[in-house]
Amino acid sequence: MPKVDIVIQALNTLDSDLLSSTQVSSLIKEFITDDELAEMKEKDDVGVVWEKAEAFMLALSKLPFAKTRLVLWSFMYDFEDNKEGIIIAIKSFKLVIYIKYNTIIILSS
Repeated sequence: MPKVDIVIQALNTLDSDLLSSTQVSSLIKEFITDDELAEMKEKDDVGVVWEKAEAFMLALSKLPFAKTRLVLWSFMYDFEDNKEGIIIAIKSFKLVIYIKYNTIIILSS
């Protein structure tokens, strides 16, 4: 995983050269919960020295809507991967509607 400042830059710009879809998925899975964050903030005020993973997540959580951005980015990656299938489904749907509409017109004439 890149350093936290690179991840924050990537989330601000949605730059796929900085974070891959696999890294985005991993961050979503490992993202801290609201309860964990609240507990960490309490301890952070006391001056606890965090291990690397906890310090990473604490820094990342300071970015507004960090997890929401990750989820959105994951959707964008998935959409790109599935775009061709979506286009085929839309064309098939249009064809079905066209056939059904024209069949109704022929039968009602």
